[in-house]
Amino acid sequence: MKKKLAMCISGLALLLGIGSYLALSNSQISAEEKTPQSSNETKKSLTTSAPFNGPSLFVQNSVLGNNKFLPIGPNDTLPEGYYFFAKPNKNTRYFKVNKTTRNKIEEYQHKPIRNQGAGLYSDDNNRALSDGTQAAYFSNVGEYQGKTVDMMISIEDGYSCRFSYTHNVGKGVTNSFGTVYGLMGPDKSSKITYSYFDNETGEPYVVKGIFSTFIDFNYNKTGWDHSQVDATYVNSNSRITYDTTSETNTKSILTGNGTNELTQPQYYVTGIFTGSSFCALPISPYSTGEMGMRYSTNLVSRMKIPTPQLSGSLENDGTKHSTSFSISMKQIVPDRLSNFSKYGYLDYTIPVNDFYKLKSFKVVNYLDDTDVTSNFTLSGNKLEAKSSFLNQDTFYGKNYEITLNYELDKTKDFFGFYKDGYLEIPYDPITQSSDLDGVQSSNATTAKIKWDYQLEINANDVTYGQGEIKRFNQEPEAFKEKLLTDSKAKGKNLNLDTELPVSVTDMAIDSKVGAYPVTLSTQDGDVTLTKEIKVNVVAMPPKVAIPEAGTTVVSSKGVPYSFSGTVSDEDSEDLSLFVTIDDGTPTTIWDKQANTDLNQPIDFTYEIPGTQLLELGDHVVKVYAKDSEDNQSEVAQFTLDIRGYLAFKELPPETLDFNQTKIGSKGSYAKLNKGVDFSVEDYRGSNTSWKLVGSLTSELKDSATNTIIKDGIVYRDEEGNETPFTTDATVKLSTGKATANNVLFPINWRPEDKGIFIQVPPEVKKGNYKGSIEMSLVDAP
Repeated sequence: MKKKLAMCISGLALLLGIGSYLALSNSQISAEEKTPQSSNETKKSLTTSAPFNGPSLFVQNSVLGNNKFLPIGPNDTLPEGYYFFAKPNKNTRYFKVNKTTRNKIEEYQHKPIRNQGAGLYSDDNNRALSDGTQAAYFSNVGEYQGKTVDMMISIEDGYSCRFSYTHNVGKGVTNSFGTVYGLMGPDKSSKITYSYFDNETGEPYVVKGIFSTFIDFNYNKTGWDHSQVDATYVNSNSRITYDTTSETNTKSILTGNGTNELTQPQYYVTGIFTGSSFCALPISPYSTGEMGMRYSTNLVSRMKIPTPQLSGSLENDGTKHSTSFSISMKQIVPDRLSNFSKYGYLDYTIPVNDFYKLKSFKVVNYLDDTDVTSNFTLSGNKLEAKSSFLNQDTFYGKNYEITLNYELDKTKDFFGFYKDGYLEIPYDPITQSSDLDGVQSSNATTAKIKWDYQLEINANDVTYGQGEIKRFNQEPEAFKEKLLTDSKAKGKNLNLDTELPVSVTDMAIDSKVGAYPVTLSTQDGDVTLTKEIKVNVVAMPPKVAIPEAGTTVVSSKGVPYSFSGTVSDEDSEDLSLFVTIDDGTPTTIWDKQANTDLNQPIDFTYEIPGTQLLELGDHVVKVYAKDSEDNQSEVAQFTLDIRGYLAFKELPPETLDFNQTKIGSKGSYAKLNKGVDFSVEDYRGSNTSWKLVGSLTSELKDSATNTIIKDGIVYRDEEGNETPFTTDATVKLSTGKATANNVLFPINWRPEDKGIFIQVPPEVKKGNYKGSIEMSLVDAP
C-alpha cells in the first residue's frame, strides 16, 4: 500500500510540475504583450523554466522546457508586424522551374479536389521535383508592403520529392499548399528552402513573415534552425519534444505525433522571421529515408487580424471621361484552430467625402472569386460582417477582397483632383474594428482616372498666293504666327471653360498651287489635341486694265497706235508685261518690273509701231502680264480696226492769189498768179473711188465798197467746162479710183487752162475782192 501511495504522490508531483511550468509560461507571455520588446528580448525573458518534478521522459524532452521555444496560449496573439505567409489567390500561377535560373519548365493548372466521402479526397494538385535541380515556383502568393510576392520551394541537389499546391487547407487534406513529402535522397536529412521574390523585378524580397509547420505522426521528425528566426512559438500545451543529445545553440531536432491539424495546436511550431528565405530541415523517421515537411498557414496561436490593405482603381482610358472608380480592400483573415476564439463582430467604418458617393459594394473570396457579399451589411458608412458568417469555420483562413464602387458627384468641381493627366482621387483610411483585435486603420490610397481633357480647336482653312508663300517661308516662325492669326485659331478646355494657346506643330507648304495640310495643336496637362486645317496655295495672277478693253478702236494704216493702262499684283515680287497682235509673237513691254507696292496699279504706255499696222481690217490686240510664279493675268484685249485712209497727201494752199485784171465791156477772167499742185492718196484698197468737191462759203466781196460779185468763183475742167461755186451745190473738182498700183493722185491747176478762175462781170466796180470756198474729199465715186 505504501508503494502505491508513493506512486500516486509521484504522479501528482508530475502534474503539478507541468502545471506550474505552464502557469509560469503563460504569465511570461502576458507580460511580454504588455511591454513591447524585440524578438531577442522576448527570447531572453522566457529563458527561465519551471523545475520538473519527476523522471518523465516527455517532460525532460518537451520543447516547453527549452528556452528557445516560447509557449503561447490560444487566447494570446503572435507579435504584430509579422503578417506575411504564402497563400494562393485567384491570380496565383504554378510552375516547375529550374532551381538556379528560375526558367520555366512546366506550368500547372489547379484542379478542384474531389470529395470521395468517408473523409477521403482525390487530389491531383501535386507534382514531382527530381535531382534537386528543379523547384516549384508560385507566382503571386500574397502582397507585402505594396509589392506582389512570389514563392519558390527548392530542395538540395541529388534529392527528389513531391510537392503539393492544394488550395483548401483545413479541409482534412493531408498534403496542403506548400507541403513537401516523399523526399528521398542520399541522406536521411535534407533542407527545403522557401524563397521569396519581388513579382515585378524577380529580385529576392525580404519579408517579415511567418513559417508554421505541423509535426504529424507520419513525417514526425524535423530539424529547426533558430538562427534564421526572430522567435519560435509553440502551444502552451505543446506535445512536441526535442532531442536533447543533438541540441545546439542554433538547432533543435523536433518530434511530434499530430493527427489532426485543425484541432491539435500542440503539434504546431511557428517561427517569425525577417528575410528573403526560410529553410525547413526535415529528417526521416524511416529506415527508407523518406522525409516530409508540412507547410501550413495554420499557426500555433491566434494572429491579430491584419489591417486591411487599400488600393485604388486605375482607369487608363482617358477618352471615357469616366466618373466611376473603386477601392479594393484586401483583408487577410488568419486561419483558426478549433480552440481559438471567434469574432463577435468585425466591421469597417468607411470614410465620407463630399466629392463622391458609395454606390455599391462586393465581397469575394480572393482565392476563387466566390461571391460572399450576402454575408455583409452596409448601413450608412459602416460595413459589417454578419455574426452568422463570423461564427462559421469557413470564414477563417481566407483572403477577402471587398470592392467599394463610387461615383463622382458631377455637380461638384472635382477637377481639383486633376494632376498630370489623371484625376487623382484621395481616399482616407478605413477604420477596422473587432471585439478581439480592437480598432486599427488601413492605409490611405488614391484612385486614378485617366482623364483626357475635352479640348477643342476652332480654326479655319486659309488661302494664300504663291508669292506670299515664297515670302512667308523665308521667316518660318513669323509665318506660323500669321497662320494662327489668319485661321483665327483658338483652343479651349471644355471641361474648365478656359482658353488655351494653339501652336503649329507640323507645316510644310510649298509655293506650288495646291492644298497643304497644317497640324495645329493645343495641350492641357498631358492631354494633347490636334486639328488639321488646309492652307490653299492659289495662283494669284496679275491684273491688267486698259480703257480700250472690249472695244473696237479705229486707226489708220501705217499710223502708230498708242495705248495706256495699269498692271497690279497681290503677291509677286516682279511682273512682266506682253502684247500680241493677231496672236503673233509676243512683244515684251516689261521684263521683271519690280512690284514693290503689292496690289497697287503700275502705269504703262505702249505704242504699236505703224509698221505693224499696214494691213487693213480688224486686228486683235492682246495685253497680258505674268508674275514671278509664271501666273498669267487675264488677257485684256481690244480690236484695232485699221482702215485705208483717203486724204490729201499734199494739201492745197489755204489762200489762192489771182492776178489783177481789167474790167472790160464784155467781162473778163482773173487767173491764178501761179499754178497750184497738191495730191490725194487713197489707201482704202483696190477699186475704191473718191471725188474732190467744192462749195462756196462766201461770195467775192470788196470790203471797201461792200460790192459783191455773185457766182464769181468758177471751176474750169479739162474740157473747158465752167461751173460756178455756189452755196447750195457742190462742184466736182477731181475724181479718182485707186488700184493696187495706183494710190497717189496728183492734182494740178494751171492759170492758163484748168482750175479755179475769177469771172469778172463788166459792171463790176474796181476793188480788192475776197471770197472763200471749201473743198471736200469724198469717199464716193
